[in-house]
Amino acid sequence: MIVNKITIVGSGYVGMSMAVLFSQHNNVVVLDIDPLRVNKINNMQSTVADTEIENFLKTKNLTLRATLDKNLAYDDADFIVVATPTNYDSASNYFDTSSVDSVIYDAIKHNPNAFIVIKSTIPVGYTKSLQEKYKTKRIIFSPEFLREGKALKDNLNPSRIIIGSLLEEGKIFANLLVQAAQKKDVEKLFIPSNEAEAVKLFANSYLAMRVSFFNELDSYAMANGLDTQSIIKGLCLDDRIGKGYNNPSFGYGGYCLPKDTKQLLANYKNIPQTLISAIVSSNSTRKDFIVEEIIKLNPTIVGIYLLAMKYGSDNYRSSAIIEIMESIKIQGFNIIIYEPSFTGTEFNGSKIINSLDEKTYIFTRDFKQMRLLLKNCKKKSNLIFIFEVHQVLSINYEKDKNFKNAKKMRKIENYVFENVDFLFSITQTLKVDIEKNFSNITSKHYVLPVGFNRKFLELNCSKNFNFDIVYVGNFSPWKGLDIFINSIEILKFDYGFSPRVALFGASSDTKKIMERSIKSKDLSNEIKIFERVRHKEIYEILQNSKIGVLPNRYSGDGELYTSPLKLYEYLGAGMRVVASKLPSIESNIPDSLVYYADPENPKDFAKKILFAMNDTSFNPQIVKDFAAKYTWQMRANNFLRAINENSPD
Repeated sequence: MIVNKITIVGSGYVGMSMAVLFSQHNNVVVLDIDPLRVNKINNMQSTVADTEIENFLKTKNLTLRATLDKNLAYDDADFIVVATPTNYDSASNYFDTSSVDSVIYDAIKHNPNAFIVIKSTIPVGYTKSLQEKYKTKRIIFSPEFLREGKALKDNLNPSRIIIGSLLEEGKIFANLLVQAAQKKDVEKLFIPSNEAEAVKLFANSYLAMRVSFFNELDSYAMANGLDTQSIIKGLCLDDRIGKGYNNPSFGYGGYCLPKDTKQLLANYKNIPQTLISAIVSSNSTRKDFIVEEIIKLNPTIVGIYLLAMKYGSDNYRSSAIIEIMESIKIQGFNIIIYEPSFTGTEFNGSKIINSLDEKTYIFTRDFKQMRLLLKNCKKKSNLIFIFEVHQVLSINYEKDKNFKNAKKMRKIENYVFENVDFLFSITQTLKVDIEKNFSNITSKHYVLPVGFNRKFLELNCSKNFNFDIVYVGNFSPWKGLDIFINSIEILKFDYGFSPRVALFGASSDTKKIMERSIKSKDLSNEIKIFERVRHKEIYEILQNSKIGVLPNRYSGDGELYTSPLKLYEYLGAGMRVVASKLPSIESNIPDSLVYYADPENPKDFAKKILFAMNDTSFNPQIVKDFAAKYTWQMRANNFLRAINENSPD
């Protein structure tokens, strides 16, 4: 069979590398729906980050072009290679193969004589179902085993070539792969399509299992203060274990492993197994562990070094660090990301820097933490250290005879003045006192004014509690909050809205119980549980959030009630409030200020939350003014009541 033309559909990692590979010896046309990608290929530029592909496009004589035109792509093609993406749909427990379905339909319609090779990852039995649907054996599956960033290198040096067909055309396609490869002694395996599909899913699941194993080894070492690399080295000297694929990470990610493991698990329906489930769940466990370890350090700013799944890749999809970032962020920590390949200034609301030479502001109020940062960073020129004055400086303390640690404080002050770039003060009075009393403040020390302090804290330093929905209060009894959490489940799975929810005020024991319940409902990404919050932080939390909720609570005798005091805190912060409509809510609060919901109906709670989120008529100043007025009246009444109760009469 003389091969005159090969059409590649899709120009991602698989499609682009296959196109460059075959175009060394064959006429290749790439079909894509993206005009920018088509233009890149026609200008001999890669659509993906892959050094080998970029070098081949610059230096090799390739017969390669791209088009948006299906007729031009499919007509007269001997082989049509399908390399379009198939994402895993968690709702159906199945790959979304719609892009492959569409390509197969168009290919057969335009060119029924072409031999179609599916390179996209698909569920077991999919190719056979297409053969039966179109009554042809000219549709086959051939799995790819490519690494992102090294896709062409892996095609040039394949570990094996597997063809899911016993037809002669399958052997011809295998020979085309060998012809284009640099490695010629490649083992070829011709098996039925179902088995070829299973090879792909089991191969990636095994790799995911190996990643998970070394990640859990690393978690154990971290928890017990052991050296991870020493353990791995001793382990991998055993030839049965081997030295490859043993580097601990944040979790397996990227385009293939997460979706392929889930698809294989779905294929195990009604088949006993425990290992495949463990591979899937282990990845979430590892990410949770990393988040907990970071939070234990109580950092001021968390730096992320690269977003991409791995070095040499430009793919952020399903990168393990993304989920970790979201979990850290929802806990209120600031994040700054170093990613030189990213063109924007923000990623998911976090600042992006493209160069490590950019100025990075480090703010801390804790002296020990600042000293540790200075020691570890070795005072790099691109790091600007800012320290809050009144945390360490005592004005005129030398005049205070009762102050026993004056000498120690002077030593601390000198250390601060020598190492810190800026000082800032909470109050204007303190600013004046410092400038007046401390002669060792040099020109490099700027005692920052209050206005800058507030702006700096808002933009760079303070914990940014920014949620869609907040509950602050007691967590016991549990039933009222359970109804509220069910409403979040309805919002996510019935309405397709995944709000960021924070529940503040849990005890450590209650937090563990609730987190297990939330995890069982698949709401861990939406709902975060916090233990009791210091009173001075509450107002900041409320001001930076959108909706305050007051689900019903149950008194000791089983009666429903809702706390009106918490309602005024929400209103005072200018929040939209969704509350249970109960008699205990004060009658003088206008219904227009609160979105009332049925206290025992989670669906109604969900609807009221959606309505509140999208209510364009909401005016935060009106609710603030009402709350301020009522709070004053309430305090006045309490004062008068106290006088009356203590009256001599």
